[in-house]
Order: sequence, then structure tokens, then C-alpha cells
Amino acid sequence: MEAIFWQGHGHQLRPPAWFPLAPMIEHLAYVIADNPDDLTSHTRRVLLSLQQPDQDRIAGSLVDLFIALGTRGRRLRERLLHQAIPMISADLAKRLLGWLIFDRPDARLLSDNVHAVLSPRLHGRPLIVD
Repeated sequence: MEAIFWQGHGHQLRPPAWFPLAPMIEHLAYVIADNPDDLTSHTRRVLLSLQQPDQDRIAGSLVDLFIALGTRGRRLRERLLHQAIPMISADLAKRLLGWLIFDRPDARLLSDNVHAVLSPRLHGRPLIVD
């Protein structure tokens, strides 16, 4: 399944009105998990996430983009982050801006977001203590 998009006015990426955004964003997350270097899918996912007021999805898509690019693509990371700032919390914006400025991720950004498919997860076995 390939996501469908129409070119809107200006540079806006517009999915068809009849197709819900959430499944399209999830599909792009799977594409990115399979191919982390697919910058087109990263960009589409961020732009679609910005159209849905879900701070966690926006953060997850940005974290994955930042992970995939590393220290490259500073201008792309900057532009997409600045579009997201009005839609995310001040704390999250501060952490992402810090990552952009210092090229070092905040550990909480990598572990706290379930929508970031490229972030490292807990390794080993969790122990349940009574």
C-alpha cells in the first residue's frame, strides 16, 4: 500500500479527504521502520502528523527523522521542527531544539515516545517484583 497525496496550494501536502490520516501515518511508520533512510516517507509522516493534533505522533515522527538524519539535513530538521512548535508542548519543543542545536538527542525523547519507531527500546527482560 502506498500512501496517496495531492499537491495542495503552495507546498502543502494534502491526503484525499475521504482517507483518514491515522492509518496513513501508521503505514508510513512501518515503511520507515523497514527503511529508515527513506526521507520522503519521513517528511510525509511529519507533515501528516502536523495535520492531526496529536503531540505524541508529531514528536514520534520528528524523533525518527532526527535519528535517521543524524547530523545531516539540518535545514530540513529545522524547517519541520519550526512548523511543529505551535502544536507541541514547550518542554518538548525545548528538547527537540536542543537536539537540533547541539546534535545530541535528549535521552527522554528517545525512550518516552511509543510512536518513534526508530528509537532504542528497553533491552533485556523486565522483572516483576511482588
